[in-house]
Amino acid sequence: MELALGTATLASFRNMQNKKDIGKFLREAYSAGLRHIDTAPLYSSLDAELLVGKFLPESQYPDLSISSKFGFKYSRLPYPINRMAMRLQTSSDESNLFRIQNADPLLELNRTLKRLKRSQLDTFYFHGVTKNVRYEMQIDKMNDLKKSGRIGNIGLSTNQLLNDIPPSIDILQIPFSNLS
Repeated sequence: MELALGTATLASFRNMQNKKDIGKFLREAYSAGLRHIDTAPLYSSLDAELLVGKFLPESQYPDLSISSKFGFKYSRLPYPINRMAMRLQTSSDESNLFRIQNADPLLELNRTLKRLKRSQLDTFYFHGVTKNVRYEMQIDKMNDLKKSGRIGNIGLSTNQLLNDIPPSIDILQIPFSNLS
């Protein structure tokens, strides 16, 4: 079994401790066997990707597998407000669907890799896909990114049951907690 760390709550660490403590936590998790981190620009208003990049750069941790996401519009708003904005974007509002549907995987991957100080991702998810979102164009672009070696796997992240998942999708991420 592989130990993985989700960084959605890294913001709460930021509020309670300083960034050096977060770095110590990330490095200790790595020393304990952590080899996969799941993150996204939306998590901690960009801070999660920036902190992972700062404290676990590819140059020092080349065997670390990192997955990230794109699709939601994110901002530098404080974490609780950014989480509310994310919930609003999952509504059926046409303007929000337009923003999600027109997300550019190449542009977002370049931004993510810069923040993470990485040359490639293990998995790149189209985040927050719903039944109302058309994602064929993004999947085509993600297939090109996979062929180029910049991403290892193509993923969809959703909280809904989807029909007709394209065969090029390697990983489907659904919300689940064994602790709930």
